[in-house]
Amino acid sequence: MNLKSYKSPGLIRTILILHAFVLIVFLAYAGRFLFIPLFFSFLVAVSLHPVCRWLEEHRLNRLIASILCIFILLFVGVMISYLLGSQFQRFAADLPSLNNKFDQLLQKLQQWAKEHYNIDESMQTNYVASLFDGLIKSSKVFLNGIFYVIINGTLCLFFIFYMLFYRSSVKAFVLSFYSRAFQNNIPEILQAIHSTIPNYIKGLLTEILILILLSTVTLLILGIKYAILMAFFAGLLNIIPYIGIYVAALLNMLITIVTGHEGQSLEVLLVFVIIHIIDANLITPLIVGRRIKLNPLATLIAVIAGKLVWGIPGMFLFIPLAAILKIILEKSLHRESNTELS
Repeated sequence: MNLKSYKSPGLIRTILILHAFVLIVFLAYAGRFLFIPLFFSFLVAVSLHPVCRWLEEHRLNRLIASILCIFILLFVGVMISYLLGSQFQRFAADLPSLNNKFDQLLQKLQQWAKEHYNIDESMQTNYVASLFDGLIKSSKVFLNGIFYVIINGTLCLFFIFYMLFYRSSVKAFVLSFYSRAFQNNIPEILQAIHSTIPNYIKGLLTEILILILLSTVTLLILGIKYAILMAFFAGLLNIIPYIGIYVAALLNMLITIVTGHEGQSLEVLLVFVIIHIIDANLITPLIVGRRIKLNPLATLIAVIAGKLVWGIPGMFLFIPLAAILKIILEKSLHRESNTELS
């Protein structure tokens, strides 16, 4: 079909944009094993860029400044791992008693199913066996996920270092794709991205810290065991908007059922539902929303699109990606409108 046969240039442009959009989505999906750590590294590198520049302004060359930024990042990661590891160590020390409590809970559940639904023990045994087979398969997936995180984490460290050290070359490479007329608009776009991404990361970390503190204090007041561990789960999983807090609530309910009693599990669910309401209506709009300037509908679409294209990491990464695309489109359309007016 000859595009020249169309009289409407707007239609031709729409078709070309749709073709480009489909191609970009396909490439993002096909190359997700490269693009996920690469884009995550870009976000971290942009966030560390002010620190790197500050070190360079204090008479450190770019190589040393970039290496120090990597060490700062590693130090923060080690501290978080230590805090989580200490909580997991305490949880692991109680595993024998938790195992007995789980066996008792399972016997009660089997007796309840037999009395109310007339399910005999053989059927229950087959169901439990199939459930354990599923758990074994899930554990293999979990181990593969840990290996994947270690490999990608190592790659991200190298990516971040090279992005900081060779940032002038990366900027020149990006500019080479655009005409001289449009290159004048690139510094404004980069400046907007440099201000938006670090602000988003700061807002997200602040939100996570507030959620961890709120969850810890509330669960400790209620006398919930492993309150700090549950609060960390809630804070870290809240990186995934709308969904993460409910996954954390269900996981923490399961831990509470084994370590406490059924009434406490309902208290845990109520705590995280209330915290989610506070977070969604007060904390996120004030701390995160105003920094990234995305409305809730765009954020939800970005989360769903990220899950479809990049899986669980995409649910977090597509939010800043949507903010970057918004900046690029706004600056480009503003430039085109100014060009038409002139």
